[in-house]
Amino acid sequence: VTLSLRPEKLRLWRDEPDEDRLHNAVPGRIEDVIYLGNHTKYWVRVQGHRIAVLEPHNRFLLDETPPRWKQDVWVSWHADDAFMLEVYRESDGQLAEPPPERVGDGS
Repeated sequence: VTLSLRPEKLRLWRDEPDEDRLHNAVPGRIEDVIYLGNHTKYWVRVQGHRIAVLEPHNRFLLDETPPRWKQDVWVSWHADDAFMLEVYRESDGQLAEPPPERVGDGS
């Protein structure tokens, strides 16, 4: 079984968010920060997995510093935003492979 989450449905926190039965949260560390105009893409290492988080710039208040490279963070999502996918064939596993570690790696 694979957990599927859209990058724009994830949220970054500096401190562990308060427990809430409708949200899930896991600790991670930012590996890369990419400014993309109206949002920023963060690559976050979470328990051995490299995941993408898209944060619109309107989420940050003017007096709040956005997350930085190598910073420890928490990644959270609403329970309704997660989907469990069952793998039916061995070839389906390719669809859930993580992205390459560096630009230009992979096929």
